[in-house]
Amino acid sequence: MLHVIFVLPPNLGRFGAIGIPTGVLVLASLAERAGHTTDFWLASDSRESCPRDLVYRPSEDGLGPLLILHEFTRGLEGKIQAALDGGRRPVLAISCFSSALYLSTTLVAARVRHRFPDLPVMVGGTHPTIDPGSLLEVVGVRAGALASPELGAAAAPAFVAELTAATEAIEQRGDFVFDLLFRGRAERSFVEALAELGARRPAEPRVIEARPLEEPAGFRLSCDVLSRLAGPGTAGTAVRRFDLCFSFGCPFDCRFCINSTRHERWRGIDVEHAVEVLEHLHLRHGVAGFSVIDANFGTSAPWRRRFFELVARKPWASEIEIDIETSVLTFDLPDYSILDGFGLTLQVGVESCSDRMLIGMNKTKSPERYKRKLARLVRVAAPHVDLVGLMLIFGYPGETRETLAQTLAFLLDDCDVLAHPNVVLVPQLYVPLMGTEAANRTDLDRAEHGFEPDPPAWWLTATSPPVGGSRPSRDLSIEDCARFAAPIWDYYFGDARVGSRGERPAITVKTKLQKRRLRARLEEALAGPR
Repeated sequence: MLHVIFVLPPNLGRFGAIGIPTGVLVLASLAERAGHTTDFWLASDSRESCPRDLVYRPSEDGLGPLLILHEFTRGLEGKIQAALDGGRRPVLAISCFSSALYLSTTLVAARVRHRFPDLPVMVGGTHPTIDPGSLLEVVGVRAGALASPELGAAAAPAFVAELTAATEAIEQRGDFVFDLLFRGRAERSFVEALAELGARRPAEPRVIEARPLEEPAGFRLSCDVLSRLAGPGTAGTAVRRFDLCFSFGCPFDCRFCINSTRHERWRGIDVEHAVEVLEHLHLRHGVAGFSVIDANFGTSAPWRRRFFELVARKPWASEIEIDIETSVLTFDLPDYSILDGFGLTLQVGVESCSDRMLIGMNKTKSPERYKRKLARLVRVAAPHVDLVGLMLIFGYPGETRETLAQTLAFLLDDCDVLAHPNVVLVPQLYVPLMGTEAANRTDLDRAEHGFEPDPPAWWLTATSPPVGGSRPSRDLSIEDCARFAAPIWDYYFGDARVGSRGERPAITVKTKLQKRRLRARLEEALAGPR
């Protein structure tokens, strides 16, 4: 029997709101069902009443990135040592779900490898490499980045020295590798790999090929795992949130999304079990808010309808809020009033409303149909939900001032989003994700046209060493994209921390003057800098 410690390192570029990945719930449930014990060390800046022994938070506000990493690594090493002292066989299972976390992932793993050279280390994601030679090179480069003032090297000289010594020792031995690397989902192969692990590291590293569950409808999340991560409920506290997903894989092939490179078959978990999970977390642990990133709601009409029907019947429905993030616009229901009995927020990945960009992003083959569905969603859903967030991407490869003007004209004029106080535009700056088709197109564009961006310091810091891809538009700089995003951000959110878990932007009715000012600022941004 193994003791699997699931680890989510902190983001050193920006320690924002990081929830518990649903993949951790799935894999931990599978591990426990196979007879292994589990533990967790997950970075989060949440102030919610989650178990302190499972979820790491900085000891104080404003802590520098390296001090955060120092505290996180110390806590992880304490868990490993406690497991060894208790006669258990610990295995590290590290989550790396975005390029922004790869820096801390490699540094945490390097430090642990130095302290516990025989400890098996499993890592998941698209970004890590398992090749010893290239990984050693990456570790050396990233260790050199520790001297950066932006990371707060001066505040943590001892930790910088420890990491430097660890990486030097690893390079001398030539043995720094992630022993097992998962690409994509690995629900079945994960358990098989655990069965193969002994008391020591595998002799050779290997990649674990993803294999989907044969019967996802029969899969059940472990109530024990859910209970441990949710922690004890506390009466009278703010709305506590919990991240969930009730499907495996992704049915879409959007070129900007890292998931689209996996070509996985999408399957949904049994809808009755999904509602049972909400009920368990709400009644047993006082969770009142659920953040759900799930394709079920957009792609399966029977699943969506059954889910809302079951929730609406529950006596506790009026006590909960559900925040659903879906990448499609189909949200037809026989009766939308069924949504009135509980709190509901829809986060919709619109990305663009330009015909050329929608096709380029592989969002749809029929832009006109796509836009009709978006207009209908705004019209029929807004009266029955608390908030509809339309997420836009500024600066995708091929984006121009003309395509941005087309997007904004459709949203402001055709959809008349400003007439709905509970419909908000959420601007997002596109960052090329290594491994996506969009990043490849960015590199081809740069090679063909000789375009080299001039990114500001924060861009280099947040992605240092730089990830694949560069500023993807010859017509728009990062500063241009920021000028488009700023007036939208100010109009809806002002100084609010949008995206923080447990916090919603204030919904206020805007005056005619505020609406005119927004349009004027957007027109000014489209005209370019003066």
